[in-house]
Amino acid sequence: RPVLIPVKKGKDTIRVFVLGESAAMGDPEPAFGLAQVLRVLLEERFPNKQFEVINTALTAINAHLILPLARECVDKEPDFLVVYMGNNEVVGPFGPGTVIGNNAPNRTLLNWGLAFKRFRLGQFADQIIHSRFSEPKEDAWGGLAMFENKHVSLKDPRLAGVYERFKTQMTGLATLGRSSGIPVLISTVPCNLKDSAPFASSLPEDLAVDLKATWQGHFEQGKLLFDARLYSDAYLKLKEAESISLEHADLQFSLGTCLLRLGQAEEAKPHFVLARELDLLRFRADNRINQIIRDLCQGRESFGVYFMDAVKVFADQSEQGLPGQDLFWDHVHLKFTGNYMLARLYAERIAHILTLQGKVSAQDDPPAWSKAETCARSLGLTRWGQYQMTATMLSRLNQVPFTGQSNRAELNVRMAGEIRLLRLEPKAELLDAMSGVYQAA
Repeated sequence: RPVLIPVKKGKDTIRVFVLGESAAMGDPEPAFGLAQVLRVLLEERFPNKQFEVINTALTAINAHLILPLARECVDKEPDFLVVYMGNNEVVGPFGPGTVIGNNAPNRTLLNWGLAFKRFRLGQFADQIIHSRFSEPKEDAWGGLAMFENKHVSLKDPRLAGVYERFKTQMTGLATLGRSSGIPVLISTVPCNLKDSAPFASSLPEDLAVDLKATWQGHFEQGKLLFDARLYSDAYLKLKEAESISLEHADLQFSLGTCLLRLGQAEEAKPHFVLARELDLLRFRADNRINQIIRDLCQGRESFGVYFMDAVKVFADQSEQGLPGQDLFWDHVHLKFTGNYMLARLYAERIAHILTLQGKVSAQDDPPAWSKAETCARSLGLTRWGQYQMTATMLSRLNQVPFTGQSNRAELNVRMAGEIRLLRLEPKAELLDAMSGVYQAA
């Protein structure tokens, strides 16, 4: 989606660049994503200022490419860099679970290669190398289905390199902000814990064959008892499987779901977290990624690095303390409510910094932050828009690898119910109401 901004920033203009992956971009519909909600919040709060919130986030990239993007943004008179990333470090470019580019090469060679490919000569050389020495492959982007067999376990030694490179790139972002005098706002990255079952699971390879068979029997019996809504019995049978081996993502997710149905949300949470950590298709920021973000930002406000803990905020504001389908379309992509919550975190911090900088007055009684409903109306989000996004996501979620999730049938029923509620009846008053929203926006 092309974006045009003035080369020279206006006198009363605050320019904000949003950096990140598809979740930051606002997939499935960036018109209602983080950047747009952030713009509306800031405009309503400070009506005497002009806000340009530029969305540079892209699908399937990660820190290797976001840092060079940030360097380009610095040349365009930004007042803030907003960073929301961490889901693609394993599956994005140069990660061990990627289908994009080569798997994690030497970091120095990687940086030199990226720099060289900024020039046409480098791009030409890259094409020659791939045509001569690589297997032919389709260029079309196939979404997450392309990653179906790219399994990376929690014990994979390549993860150490992923974390080290992520830390280096994030440190580069912080250093860039300090050297340029531009505040960098960085958040932890929440995900759908409660309703997004793991994409792929397996038992440890070194588990004895007879123990695997016994484990499988307990697990299947537990699932049957769960389907019969005998949650206490299902939990006990699943615990028997766990006593043999706990290193199975879907077992942990099933244990957590059982405990939720039994009203024990606090006990369920560690199981959901472990299910995410053990997921063999690592499409979600894990504990280590978020801890790197926390450690990097700690004590750096004086250097212009500001920290938001979206993981904690999403948990605090979610039913039972577990973010789920109320905030996320899938495993990481946010619904409008989730985008609003995230944008509020960044907006509040930006407002605080602007006040400290003297760019806005510290009023005794500033305007209240716009509610989610107000932002939705300002952006032209109607029942028709909700219907379109829901239908798009229902279609997407019935493709690989989502079809491998153990709770996919249950989620499909829920989303089909949402679509029935949102489906439009062609009544004049309804169409007139939506037309009014579009015209106002």
